[in-house]
Order: sequence, then structure tokens, then C-alpha cells
Amino acid sequence: MNALFKFLTGSAVASACLLALLQPLAPRPADGLLHVSFDATREVLLEMAESFSASCTRNGIAAPRMVHSHGSSGSQARAVVAGLPADIVSLAVWPDLKTVVTQGLPGLVEADWLKKPSPWYTTMVFVVRRGNPKGIQSWQDLDRPDVQVMLPNPKVSGNGKLAFLALMGAGKLAGLSESELEGYLRRVLGRVPVLESSSRAATLSFATKGLGDVQITYESEAELVLREGLDLEKVIPEVSIMAPLPMAPVVRASQTAEHCEFVGKYMDYFVSEEAQEIVVKHGFRPVNPAVIARHAERFARPKRFFTVEDVAGSWDDASKKIFGQDGLFDRVMAP
Repeated sequence: MNALFKFLTGSAVASACLLALLQPLAPRPADGLLHVSFDATREVLLEMAESFSASCTRNGIAAPRMVHSHGSSGSQARAVVAGLPADIVSLAVWPDLKTVVTQGLPGLVEADWLKKPSPWYTTMVFVVRRGNPKGIQSWQDLDRPDVQVMLPNPKVSGNGKLAFLALMGAGKLAGLSESELEGYLRRVLGRVPVLESSSRAATLSFATKGLGDVQITYESEAELVLREGLDLEKVIPEVSIMAPLPMAPVVRASQTAEHCEFVGKYMDYFVSEEAQEIVVKHGFRPVNPAVIARHAERFARPKRFFTVEDVAGSWDDASKKIFGQDGLFDRVMAP
């Protein structure tokens, strides 16, 4: 996958830059690359930027200054469409990348990027209080009346969408009928103290305000709170959703040929062994085969993955039938 991603990114970035003069001029950070991403990537992308800069220096190249923008995945996608001068965009879910592709200026992100492999992925896990006082181990445990669950709002958060889809997938694997599944979701969502707007906001409410008994979140976000030394623990259920994290270059008229070359170098660097070790350090899952092999034991769970396609048929179907107006999420949240 590493070689495939490098081939695809290298050729696509070069081709896309040829179209840059067709885009209207937009302001952008002087002599820098702006990486627009979702909330849960703040720490990993900061270290990735430092490592990329060091790699450039080792190779006798003057590294560009990396600038980052973070927020909920959906709001970041809309900001890029509205003119935020991104050079690289990494989002939490495929529909947010599609928003940039279909609603942005022509060629802002080429449609081919919707089909390309992701350079990293994650899954949904549980964060519980120290000692796991409620004994939460499985998705079925979230259905208990004494368990309050924290997750972000699926309407605006990629983390929230994946948490909701993970609940659905686990229910389907448990053999629930459609009506039983809707009842399960209604009960679990009915015990959410507050639907925050992003994964980071939900983490802060759970970890520092004491809201909820268990948080459903990215594995990387769980790793972050554990590194902070808080009285929390991570529980990885036996089954969970596989969540690729899409990344793509953004094409703008302000980009020079040298600038485009650096975008390609950065995206290629992202799947190098050095960079993928940073991905692992921050709790994300790698795609580089050598790094996967070195960390096989760490990522042995979940024992079984399911996908968005297994749960909803496709992301397009999920966007319309689950998260769209009067979709499944709206129905289970209705009074």
C-alpha cells in the first residue's frame, strides 16, 4: 500500500498543479504549507511537521514552514470550500472529503482522491474511569440503564458519525433486527449527557468535567488522554469499525511549481517508515507494511473489523439515510 500511495500521490499532485492557474488567486501563508485537518490530529501533525522538516534538512532541502488548522471535520471541509487556503486537507470521514470535491471550485481536490487509499486509519474504542467501575467491555454493555455514554454530535463530527456507525455495526453483528437496532440506539443515545461538536470537546467534557461513564472515541484520542496521566483507561472491544482517514492535496493558483513539489514530498513522507512510526506513537494505525509488522501485537484488537459499507451500504447511503434530515439519527433522537 505504501508504494501504491506514493505512486498515486506523486503523479496526481504533479498533474493537479498544472491546473492551478485556472483557480482564482487566494491568500495563503507566505512560504508555508497549510494543512487543514480535524481536531483529533493536533498532536500527531505537529510532530509530523517537525519530522518532515528534519528530513528535508538531512536531504539538503530548505523545508517549508508547516501551518495547521484544526476543527470538527465537517466544519473544516466547509471552510476549505469557502476559501480557507489549504494546501493539504485530512478529514475524519469520506463524506467531508466529498464535500470539498463536489462543492469546492473545480479541481480544488480532484475527484480521483475519493477512491485512493488512505495513508492511515483508526478505529473506535472505549475510554472508561480508572478501574473500569462499570465493567464496560462490549457494545452490549452500553445498553445498560446505569451507563451514560459520551460521543460527539454525528451531525457535525466525523468522530460522532463513526461512533454512531460503530454502535450500529455492533448491533447488527449481535443479530438485532431493524426495530431492535433502532431501540438499542435510542436507549444508548438517550443517556448521552451532552452532544459536543467535536471529538476534542467530547474528550474534555468526559476527562475533565466528569460527564459520562464511557466515551466512544478514536483510538488515537484515547491514547492522548492516557498519556496525560488522567484517571482513565482504554478498552478495545472485540469488534469495531475500520475508519480510514482521507487525505488529499488542494490546488490553488497561488501555488508555485516548487510549492506543489513540497506538497507531494510531504504526502509521500507521510507513508515512510519514519513518519508511520509517528502515526503509531499517537495511537493511529499505519499502512506501511514494515511498520505494521513491527506493531502487530499492539494492534491485535479488535479481533474483527467491519466497515461503513457493511453497516450502511456506502458513505453516500449513510449520509442520506442515517445522518440526513429525518434519517435514522434524527429518529432515535426524537422525543
